[in-house]
Amino acid sequence: MDRISEFEGIEVLGTDGNLLGTVMGFSFASIGDWNVTGLSLKLEKESIEEMGKKKPMMGGVVVDIGIDTVNTVSDNVLLKMPQKSMKPHIKNHMESKNISLVVEKQVVDRNGKDIGVIEDVFLDTKNWMFPSILIKLTKEVLEFLRMEKCPDCERRVTLPMVNVSSIGDNVMLNIDKETMGDLVHKAPVKTM
Repeated sequence: MDRISEFEGIEVLGTDGNLLGTVMGFSFASIGDWNVTGLSLKLEKESIEEMGKKKPMMGGVVVDIGIDTVNTVSDNVLLKMPQKSMKPHIKNHMESKNISLVVEKQVVDRNGKDIGVIEDVFLDTKNWMFPSILIKLTKEVLEFLRMEKCPDCERRVTLPMVNVSSIGDNVMLNIDKETMGDLVHKAPVKTM
């Protein structure tokens, strides 16, 4: 399993070896459905015109492609078709559905208590889903967990995505810090 931050900036290539762009993030359908639906990428200068996009005055062109167009992921992303065949698969970028938006957001438990900050999101490229989030805990929560629930806990904790109930200005969990401590104490949740 990888972190989404490890993919940012890697090249997206067609089967003809031509560079379409670089990875800018991954998209999902909705809260609770943590399947990867697409890939956001910044088009390469040469690809902008070929894909029928207009280059803005400032910045680059970011688009989305469906995950069904991806063949393999390793040192780069290899598509299932040549670059020139990608035009019908290019969609306008949907910023609100990019999982990268949660990184650095405050995490709040179901009682409104600050838990920490999202440091990263894990990505399973075999099943194309987001299984868990990596949270950097606040000092208070870390002290609580060390005293009450998990003496060996570290500063970061991994929680399954099923514990995320909503994403807005903050990431809201459907559990409280006590329940989180019970989850951390049980083996399936990793701490870092």
